[in-house]
Amino acid sequence: MKFLTISKFLLTLILPFLIFLAVFNFYGLDAGFYKEKFLVYNIQQNVPNAVSINERVINFITGKNNDVPNEFSDREKQHLQDVKKVVGI
Repeated sequence: MKFLTISKFLLTLILPFLIFLAVFNFYGLDAGFYKEKFLVYNIQQNVPNAVSINERVINFITGKNNDVPNEFSDREKQHLQDVKKVVGI
């Protein structure tokens, strides 16, 4: 009986966390989502090649490409490498 109580408790904690991670993965790495938001906030005015840079960043984080875009400073490149380690895809 105690096992069922503990498993229910763990399921109550773990299931919402797993749902959050799935949603994050779906939206956080979806290039279409960012293209839509770039249009909404007029990002193209300030950064003309924002969509291309964003696609290269997503490809870097997901492991499809190992090159960090050259448009970033050394500090930003280090941050992207840290993000890639944390995401761990």
